[in-house]
Amino acid sequence: MAGDGLSMEYQPIFDLQDGSVVGVEALARFTMEPRQGPAAWFDEARRFGLGLDLETAAAKAALARVTDLPPKVFLSVNASSEAAESAALAQLLWASRPDRVVLEIRSGEAAEGDGLAEGLDRVRAMGVGLALDEVGDDQKTLARLLALEPDYVKLDIGLCRNIHLDPVRQLAVQRLLVQATGSGATVVAVGIQARGEIEALRDLSISQGQGYFMAVPTPVPFPSFASVPTLTRS
Repeated sequence: MAGDGLSMEYQPIFDLQDGSVVGVEALARFTMEPRQGPAAWFDEARRFGLGLDLETAAAKAALARVTDLPPKVFLSVNASSEAAESAALAQLLWASRPDRVVLEIRSGEAAEGDGLAEGLDRVRAMGVGLALDEVGDDQKTLARLLALEPDYVKLDIGLCRNIHLDPVRQLAVQRLLVQATGSGATVVAVGIQARGEIEALRDLSISQGQGYFMAVPTPVPFPSFASVPTLTRS
């Protein structure tokens, strides 16, 4: 947190219909030893009582680049329920461009977090959006998540992977889409790795998506993605 071992990369989120970039997700990267994934570093920080501190440091690094984005592109910042409700993160958001920021919380944590809606009132009053990540087809859990009134619902990667080859997944996504859009949320597909997945998602009227097939995370918040629209069309 005090040195240069923490950095950020940004993965674009695309409009699947016209290929334009609508947002970017900020992803923490760690360059120090031992070499391990971001989740392991955050888990270790929590084990030592430094989870909120590390999340705040990562959020600060991500938010520092929000003004580098084009005016209509939002910045999605990952946060735990604890961080989303914290005064520390609220202060960072207030000092940035809260109207350009979306807080992204894992659905499992959001579903279990009693009082999360009340805790988010402070940041949502600033204009910060809410995205719920890894949302699956469990109807009971989905109803509880939609009660939080998210702006974005990001599909569980298991629903998106090879969806063009699996009618069961297509039906599950279609059912989820009806419920999510009915509550006012935009559905986002994640982990897209094949043209067939894009075509199936477009046929299902999924409006936004991200994945390595279209663009990998990059240290630059908004590089040129001029070739991407041709990839997103059949």
